[in-house]
Amino acid sequence: MNILLLVGGSHHDSPEIRTALQAIFESDGAHTVSQSEDMAVLSPDGLAGIDVVVNATTDREPESSEHYALINHVAGGAGLVVVHGGLASFWNSQAYFGMIGSKFAGKSLDERGSGDFVVEFGPNRHTLQHPITLGLENYTVNDELFFLQGDQTQWQVLARAQGHPVMYSKTFGLGRVFVSALGHDETRFLVPNTTEVMRRGALWAAGRL
Repeated sequence: MNILLLVGGSHHDSPEIRTALQAIFESDGAHTVSQSEDMAVLSPDGLAGIDVVVNATTDREPESSEHYALINHVAGGAGLVVVHGGLASFWNSQAYFGMIGSKFAGKSLDERGSGDFVVEFGPNRHTLQHPITLGLENYTVNDELFFLQGDQTQWQVLARAQGHPVMYSKTFGLGRVFVSALGHDETRFLVPNTTEVMRRGALWAAGRL
């Protein structure tokens, strides 16, 4: 499985975060993960053969041709995983937010928006049987708690924190999209349940789970 990890931006980017994400997506051993902070990779040629795109950027503004190349790639059957800052990126593309189903609309907890909270899987039996979260137990994290704005009728909510959706899946055209609002820095990707959800999310987005 070929994974393209998009990185870079004003926040939520560091060599440590990139290394942590790379390790998660390479953990199955059969995946090729390439990183790019150059949005020019978002072209029909650059995306050829890519099974899953992971958007871990923040505050990036790709050219119109670039974000539409990504949108067309997912609509055509590729997978997309949106990580934390990816909910606050591509601000110049409403079509991107239409594809992923939501955008960053603020954060809770302390003045920095960070704190401890419980990630609760569910909220119903059908969701608990989703392959991304199957068998996982609720857990406590210290992270930023994002508020998401979007059409929730498009989402299959997989997890909430303090009543707010923090993980969901959806479809877009022939493609699959998995969104996780967690992941403020590299330490958040060392939490076993978060790591497992990200790993499964990429597999599900690729249609392999």
